[in-house]
Amino acid sequence: MPTARHLEKLLEPHLRLAPAPVLRVRFRFLDAFASLEKIPVQLPAWLAPFFTTDILPAPQFLAQLRDAQRDARATLETLRGNPAHLQTLTPQLTDAIAALQAERAQFRPQSPLRPPSALWQQQKSLIQQQARAQLEHIANLTHLLSLDYWDSRGAILPHALALGGETFYNALLARAEIFNE
Repeated sequence: MPTARHLEKLLEPHLRLAPAPVLRVRFRFLDAFASLEKIPVQLPAWLAPFFTTDILPAPQFLAQLRDAQRDARATLETLRGNPAHLQTLTPQLTDAIAALQAERAQFRPQSPLRPPSALWQQQKSLIQQQARAQLEHIANLTHLLSLDYWDSRGAILPHALALGGETFYNALLARAEIFNE
């Protein structure tokens, strides 16, 4: 919403009418989803590691989701400015990089200007793998925290009908809250 507010300020001198307020609808989709006790949730591969199993009943999914999101927030906060987290995220790669670094250190007295190319290429490849793993992990944590997006998602009709039918969809609409942003 900061972008919308900024645009509103830029346009304000040129508008003849006051801009309409920005309204948001909150469906409480995930809360309603927990009422579908018999619906199994098959988690996608990126989401499964944050839960106890790949397939969960809807209420159990929601309960574990809140815990997983709390842990994700804590993990992301820990990652800020802390390179030591790579050791816990990718321990095998960290050990391999350290071993190659030690091996390269043995050759330094013979060639102080340049490390052996093959060793450096191996180490560089492992460092790149480690960076990709870190990026993927951070992206997955961010996606996990973004699941609340479905709480105010506009196009819920097909999802609601597929999950719980028209009764579920009507219950979502009955619970919907409309508020100014």
